[in-house]
Amino acid sequence: MVAGAPKKIPSSVLGALACMMKAQSNVLNDLLPTDSPISFRYAHGDIPGTSPERGANAVNMLVYANPRGKAVLMTAIAGDRGWHVLDDYYILVQGGRGWGVMDGNGGQATYAAIAAFANNNEKLPMHSIPRNRLHAEKECEAY
Repeated sequence: MVAGAPKKIPSSVLGALACMMKAQSNVLNDLLPTDSPISFRYAHGDIPGTSPERGANAVNMLVYANPRGKAVLMTAIAGDRGWHVLDDYYILVQGGRGWGVMDGNGGQATYAAIAAFANNNEKLPMHSIPRNRLHAEKECEAY
């Protein structure tokens, strides 16, 4: 592997993303052109300041609009037979002070925690994948 090259995306992360794209298609189709690759960052575990806690088996995905300036934060939890995609999602916008929540479920404290999570994860590697390479090999269900 070349130094500085992005790591290979784990198949579990791609499976979670495929399930998210399926479960939240109404939101994502409005945000993302259907012919463009999907740009995203991901982090495992809980989002500090939100509840309930989901543990290490949660994958939090920031999917970015093209052109950038908007993003959607979604969470999927690994189950016995596949992924449980949470119904709650957050639409974020980038402004002068970083990311802020434009729409989602929760109050001001939740919005602040989600915005902090997005801003704190700006240094994670940005990944991109064509939609036609996403396939959910396990079950997907809204949760």
